[in-house]
Amino acid sequence: MNVQVELESRLRIDGSTTVSSFACQSEEVYGGALITEGAFRGDSSVVLGGAGRADLRVPVHSLDCGRRAMNEDLFEALKVDAHPTIQFDLERVDVLERAGGGDGPYRLGIMGALTIAGVERSIEVEAVGEAVGAGRGRAYGRKSLLMSDFGVDPPVAMLGLIRVQDEIEVHFDLVGSTTRR
Repeated sequence: MNVQVELESRLRIDGSTTVSSFACQSEEVYGGALITEGAFRGDSSVVLGGAGRADLRVPVHSLDCGRRAMNEDLFEALKVDAHPTIQFDLERVDVLERAGGGDGPYRLGIMGALTIAGVERSIEVEAVGEAVGAGRGRAYGRKSLLMSDFGVDPPVAMLGLIRVQDEIEVHFDLVGSTTRR
C-alpha cells in the first residue's frame, strides 16, 4: 500500500519566551509510505523495517513565525544551511483504542526517529487517527520536545533580555491518501 501526504497537512511549533509566546507554522509537509502486507500484525500494529518505509519531511525555511527577525533566529538555531529539513522516520504504529466499534476515531501510538538540526532521537507520540473519505485518513496530535535534546540552543535577543524557553510543543495535522499496489 502506498500512502501520500496531502497538501492540506500542517505542522506548527508553539513556544514561549521570557516576554511572550509564539507559533511557527509550516504548510509544507511532505512524505509518504510504502507499506507491504508483512508490516501488518494481528495485534493492531504496523511494524516497518523490511516491511516498508514511511517518512515525513518539513523544510526548515517553510516555518513562518509571523515576524522576519524571529524566522531568521529560528533558521539559525536549527542550522538550516547544514540541515535544511526536519525529518521523521516512522518505525511502528499501534492502535491503542478504537471508538465506536471501529467506526470512529482511534488513538494511535507512533514510534519513530525524529531528526532536527542533524540530531536524531527516538520518540513516541500519541495521535488521533480517523478516516476522512474513501482512501483518505487523518492523524493529528502534539508532542512536547526540548530543543536542547537536538543540540539546538534556544535563540536569544536583545543581549539576552529575551530568551526562548527550551521546551516547545509540536502540533501536527496530517492528511494522507492511500492506494494499493
